[in-house]
Amino acid sequence: MVHTILRKSTLCSRTVLGWFISLGLAIAQALAYCYVLTLSLGPRVILQPWLMRQGYLLYEHIADEHPPLMYLLLSAVQPFVPDGLVLAKIALISLIGITTLLTFWAGQHTGGWLAGVCSAFFFAIWSPVFGYGKLWHETFLAPLYTILLVQWHPSSSHHPNLRSSLVTGFLLGLALLVKQHAIAVVLGLVLWNAFTSWRTHRPVRPLLVETASIILATCLPIVVFTVYHLVQAGTIKNLVFWNFTFSVVNNYTELAALPPSMAQIAGLAPAYCLLLPFIVHWWASRENGGATWGRAGWALTLLAASSLTAYPRFGFFHLQASLPILAWLSGTTLTRFLNVRSCEASGCEAAQQTNPRPLLIGMACSLMLLWTLHAGASYYRAFGSDQPRKVWEYTDLISLAGQVRQQIGPTGCIYVFPDDEGTANLYYLMRCRPPKFWIPTSYPWFTLDMLTLETIQALEQASPEWVVYFPERWGIEQHGQEIWTYVQDEYQLETQLSWAEGQVWLLRRRPD
Repeated sequence: MVHTILRKSTLCSRTVLGWFISLGLAIAQALAYCYVLTLSLGPRVILQPWLMRQGYLLYEHIADEHPPLMYLLLSAVQPFVPDGLVLAKIALISLIGITTLLTFWAGQHTGGWLAGVCSAFFFAIWSPVFGYGKLWHETFLAPLYTILLVQWHPSSSHHPNLRSSLVTGFLLGLALLVKQHAIAVVLGLVLWNAFTSWRTHRPVRPLLVETASIILATCLPIVVFTVYHLVQAGTIKNLVFWNFTFSVVNNYTELAALPPSMAQIAGLAPAYCLLLPFIVHWWASRENGGATWGRAGWALTLLAASSLTAYPRFGFFHLQASLPILAWLSGTTLTRFLNVRSCEASGCEAAQQTNPRPLLIGMACSLMLLWTLHAGASYYRAFGSDQPRKVWEYTDLISLAGQVRQQIGPTGCIYVFPDDEGTANLYYLMRCRPPKFWIPTSYPWFTLDMLTLETIQALEQASPEWVVYFPERWGIEQHGQEIWTYVQDEYQLETQLSWAEGQVWLLRRRPD
C-alpha cells in the first residue's frame, strides 16, 4: 500500500516536472520568436484583418483562396491589439506556445512524462526549420491536429463511440475552416476507422454511426460560417467561388507548382530519421493489435495527411501542421529506445517493453545531439547575428512608406502595383485603403479574365491619385497586361524611389 502511494507520488512529481520543462521550452521559444528570430508577417495576417475591421468583406471585397477562420480570429482580436504587427507576433508566439504544451500532453498521455518532454523538445528545436517564423494557416492547424492525435482512438466495441466522433468531427470542421487541405485528414480518419473496424471484425452499424457523426459534426462549423457570411453579404456566390471553384479553374498546380529541392530534402531528413523505426515497430506489433497499435496507425495517417499542405507549392512553413505529429512520433520512439515504461504516467496507455540496451541508449542520445546541432543552428545563427532583426514582408517597407508619404502628403492615397505578400503591407503602413476589390495582382494564377476586369473596375471606381509601381515584379507587365495598360493610360511618372529590393516608381494620375 505504502509502495503504491509512493509510486503514484513519484509519477505525479515527474509529470509536474515535465509540464514545467515544457512550459520553459514554450517561454524560451516565445522570447526567441518575439525578439531574435527572423519572422515573416505578410499582408494576410496584418493588412487583411485591418481591412476587415474597415468594412471590407472577405470574398466580396478581398480576394482570397483560403478559408476564413485565421482572418476572422485575427480581426476579432484587433480591437484589443490595434497594432497589426504586434497582433501578428502575439498570435504567432501564442500558437507556438500552445502547440508546444499540447505536444507534451500528447506524448505524456500516450507514453509517459519523458515521452512528453522528448516530444516537446523535438518540437521546440525543429520549429524554426519547419517555418514557424511565418504566421500562416498551418500555424493554426498545428494545435488542432495535436488534439486530434489524442482525441481520436479507434474502438473495437460493438457500440459507436459517439462522444469521440462528435468532438473529432467538430475539430475537423474547424480545421477545414482554416485550410481546405484538411479534407485529406477527414478522409484519412474515415478510411483508417473503417480499416481498423474491418480488421477487428467490428459490426458495420457502429462504424456507419461513427462516420455519420463525424461528417455531421464536421459540417457544423462550416454551416455556421456560411450562414454568417450569407447574412453579411447577402450571397454565398463568392464564398463558393474562392473556396472551391477558384482552385480548379486557375491552373494553380501548373503556374505555382514548386517541388522541394534536394537541399531542402537534406535539411529536413534528420527530422524524419525515427519514422522508419516507428513504422517497423508498428508493423511488427500488428498481431497484438489493441489501442496502442491503432493509435500508432492513426498517427501515421495523420502525419501523411497533414503533410499534404506542402503540395503543390513546397515551402517549409507548409509543413508546420505535421511537426507536432512528427514530434510525438519521435519522442515516443526515443523513450522506447531508453526503455521508459509507458505506464509510468497516470492514465497513459501501456506499450510493449524492450530490454535495456546500451546501444539503443547511445543511439537515442546521439539523435538528441544530432537534432540539437542540426536544427538548433537556426537559433544559434539568429542569436549570433550582427544584422538588425528583420520581419519579412514588413520591415523593408517602413522606409519606403516614409518616402512615399513625403511625396504625396499626409492625406494622399496610393494603389500598389503589383501587390503581393512582399509589397501589400505598404497599404497598412500608410493607412491607405486599397480599391474595394483587393487582389494580389502579382501572381499569375490570379489573372483570370473576370478577376482582371473586376480589378480594373474597382481601380476606376476608387480613382487613387497615386500608384506605387514595382517594375518587372513577377513579370506583371506580361501576365497583368490589361491592368498595366490601364495604369499607363491614366498615370504618369512623378518620381523614382528605391527600397531594399530595387527601384520603385511613383506615378500620379494624369490631369483631366
